[in-house]
Amino acid sequence: MKKSGWLWIMLGLALIVALSAGCMPTADRPVDVTGDVSATAPAEQPMDDSDDPLEGGEWVLVGYRPEGALIELPAGALVTISFADGGLRGSAGCNSYFGGYQVSGDAIEVGPVGSTEMWCEGLMDLEDAYLATLSEATGFSLAPDGGRLTIASATGVLVFEKPAPVAERPLTGAVWTLETIISGETAQSVLAGTQVTLEFTDERASGSTGCNLYDAAYTLDGDAFMVEMMAVTVQYCSDELMTQEGTYLAGLGAAEELTLEGGLLVIAYPDGELVFKPATDLPLEGTSWVLEGIAKGDAIVSTWIDVEITAEFIDGKVDGAAGCNRYFASYEIENESLSFGPAGSTMMMCDDERMEREREFLAALENVAGYEVKMDALTLHDAAGDPLLIFKPATDRPLEGTN
Repeated sequence: MKKSGWLWIMLGLALIVALSAGCMPTADRPVDVTGDVSATAPAEQPMDDSDDPLEGGEWVLVGYRPEGALIELPAGALVTISFADGGLRGSAGCNSYFGGYQVSGDAIEVGPVGSTEMWCEGLMDLEDAYLATLSEATGFSLAPDGGRLTIASATGVLVFEKPAPVAERPLTGAVWTLETIISGETAQSVLAGTQVTLEFTDERASGSTGCNLYDAAYTLDGDAFMVEMMAVTVQYCSDELMTQEGTYLAGLGAAEELTLEGGLLVIAYPDGELVFKPATDLPLEGTSWVLEGIAKGDAIVSTWIDVEITAEFIDGKVDGAAGCNRYFASYEIENESLSFGPAGSTMMMCDDERMEREREFLAALENVAGYEVKMDALTLHDAAGDPLLIFKPATDRPLEGTN
């Protein structure tokens, strides 16, 4: 072989060695934990679940630090996060959110993050701060005992702890309210002012769709969940509410899995999920209430006129429609005691049926001695604790003339 041929072979081998050396990992290469990716950074390799210390974790926010000392959450606020299959989700206090994430060592990159668009009194500043900090996260740390997770960004720090064990959050005996309907990549908030509820006994699942009542048998084996033999009342409400009801019942009827994640109840069905949070009671004051019925003997009797009888409590004054006339009165609250001052009203005349119902309503108000709000139902009762008047939120009322 000619000398020039050997030269080309040696040059080729040198080039192969050089290229191979450039592709080998370098042990002392610095790790970038800022979240920035340089042009010379090595390509990310697929990561299995065992490389991700956050995979499968469920956490509840206990405080956040936008600057300075750690700030505790407002009473009753529930902010959660859970990690699964490269995705994160949870409640931001008012809305549900969801997004993707990646970890490398103790660095984390989050995004994009989407959320529903409800508005909740007293929680929006917390939610905005939380989602902004989470979206800009750059690093995280886990306590040695695994009981605390800290996520940091340039704008603040989020501190989480493990939620109460499932055994302390029983499925039966608790009432859940629907927060979000997820269908494919779309998340839909529950209509403002409505409550869709779910309650379990050992064998039955029941609740309100926001318009109708439903009841069904169910089976639960581990996480496998199935609903069957569902019965639903046939009251008709607004078009929007009926559309929401149809979507909800279709998802519940096709349910395949039930899980408790960070204080939330999640029911999965093909291509979607129903996300519930623990039920809370509506406030007496500031809610627009509509009459459901008046006590007569041992029964609560309702008429079509009741959908036009309302009450709104604001700053010691109650007013509304009495069926024909407008009425108004003062009220006082002490613990769960409630009393009304003399009621005044306009002086219109209507048909006999309306006027009779109006007189029954105003007479019942005079005997009210206390109240109870249970989720979305307001009961005004007498001194003996017997119910006099039952109300529901105004957005739940059926259309006039329906049964």
